[in-house]
Order: sequence, then structure tokens, then C-alpha cells
Amino acid sequence: GKEKVTETKVPKKKKLQEQIYAHVAREMEEEFARENQRLSGQAARDSEIAIIHAEEELKLMIEGLDRSNEVIAKHLSEFEQAKADLFVGEKIELISELVKYQDYLAEILKYQAHQSKPSSKKEQMKFYMSVLKSHARWKTEHFRGVTLEQIKEKFIRVWKYMQDFVPMSSKEESEKVKRPGIKLDQVSSKRVKISHTSRLNLYKNNNSRVLRVYLRKSLRG
Repeated sequence: GKEKVTETKVPKKKKLQEQIYAHVAREMEEEFARENQRLSGQAARDSEIAIIHAEEELKLMIEGLDRSNEVIAKHLSEFEQAKADLFVGEKIELISELVKYQDYLAEILKYQAHQSKPSSKKEQMKFYMSVLKSHARWKTEHFRGVTLEQIKEKFIRVWKYMQDFVPMSSKEESEKVKRPGIKLDQVSSKRVKISHTSRLNLYKNNNSRVLRVYLRKSLRG
């Protein structure tokens, strides 16, 4: 008689365990769905904010351009015609090229003025270092143990690039340029999506641990 009672008790306990597990699993799935929806909404809001900030940055960049310069004026005119077909990131890339062109031009004019009057080796070194720091990402430590001639050699290479630099046209960009570019909209969206996924996975992992602890406690009863 005792064996029969034990056999009946075991299946009942197993069935109860399965019911508890199914119930808790259902609750967890519902919780995951709610959290997923919340994070998706947050991702969309983050993406919108990123684009708004990018548009503001773009506006400031355009305001800082010298429209009296013929090349800049021409490119800005093309940009105005093409911008409706461009992503925010592509717009920033194009305007960044004009900012770069304007900066290079200012350096060239400064260099021409510098060349028109005699200068000491120390002054030459200072100018070369200034250009390499600004436009070739050199840091102070890169100049240690380097002679004036070596610095001048590096400077000439960078200088030639600056003189030959031609801003990318908006027409090329709007026709899908072959040059690699960054689409801020896509990058921001991707970054937000990764963040969202990471947070959701973390949430699921934490709750899985909670589920296991809860089930262990329940099943012991």
C-alpha cells in the first residue's frame, strides 16, 4: 500500500512543478515583451535626438563658412540643390569637406605671408609643427629626437595634400559616391540598436537567474 501512495505522490509533484514552471515562464515572457517594447521606444527616441543634434551641428558648420570664397559658394549652391536626397551624415560629410578646405586655405595664406619675410629655423620649426599637429594628428612626443629636415619632409607631404585638396561635390554624394562615408542616421540607429540589445540581454540574464532561484524554492516545497 505504501508503494502505491508514493508512486501517486511523485507524478502529482512532478505535474505541480511543471505547472509552476509554465506559469512563471509565461510571466517572464510577458515581462520580456513589455521590456522589449519599452527599450524599442527608447531606441527610437535616442535616434531622433541624435539626428536633431546632428542637424544643429550642421547648421553651425554652414554658418561658419566663408560664402565670399568662389569654391565654397559653388559647393554650397550644389549642396542646397542636393540636400533633400541626402542623409544627415552625408550632409555633415560634405560640409566637413568645405570646412576642411577653408581651414587649409587659411593655412596656405598664412604660409605665403610667412614665406614673404625672413624667418629663423626656430620659427620655421614652430610653423611646421603647428601644421602637422593641426592636420596630421601629430602630438608633441612625435617631434622628440626629430631634426628640422625630417619634420620639413613630413610637412611638405602634408602641405601638398592640403594644396591639392578638392572638396567632394554634392552631386557625387547624391549619386552615391564610391568614397567610404558615414551615414549618421544608420550609425546612430545601429549604436542604439546594439545598446538596446545589450540592455535587453542583460535584463533577460538577470531575470533568468531570478527564475531559476524562484523555481528552486518553489520546487523544494
